[in-house]
Amino acid sequence: SGSGPGAIFNRYSCANKPIEKVNEIIKELKIAAKKYPYALSDVAVWENIKTLWKQGVNVQIYNVDAPDKMRREYISRKNYWFKNSKYPVVRKEWFFWVYLYLRDTYITRNIKQALDAYSEKKNPTVLIFLQSIHWKHSQFLLTNPSKEKIWKYYFEKFPNIKPEMMEG
Repeated sequence: SGSGPGAIFNRYSCANKPIEKVNEIIKELKIAAKKYPYALSDVAVWENIKTLWKQGVNVQIYNVDAPDKMRREYISRKNYWFKNSKYPVVRKEWFFWVYLYLRDTYITRNIKQALDAYSEKKNPTVLIFLQSIHWKHSQFLLTNPSKEKIWKYYFEKFPNIKPEMMEG
């Protein structure tokens, strides 16, 4: 969507982008990278965006992730319930897959909105930066699968939980 941390940049021409705000983001990402090394990939993205702006390419930025509050809630509960278990262990938990489905649904909706914003442009270039797991799942969800296909894709690995158990 057009909201989130990147939306402020879309209001400006290339020559007037608030580069100091980008520099603040990069500084925060470098601090975060001490604990989460994958944040350095975001630093590279922002540095490249600055370069493109300097070249006159009006890169538009859209936050496609789920709301921060949702991600923070999941992390705090995961750390409580799974006692800081590493990623492979957590992936075996049903709770993780529910969270992942909800997050991927937000991501996919936001990708659709961003793509729709460019449907009228001639030969647009759209780059979407996601972790591979979210990209794989978003590609699946972009096909508009049935409820049955979604259940199978996300939850089939949990034979003790049936779709009818989830009916409201």
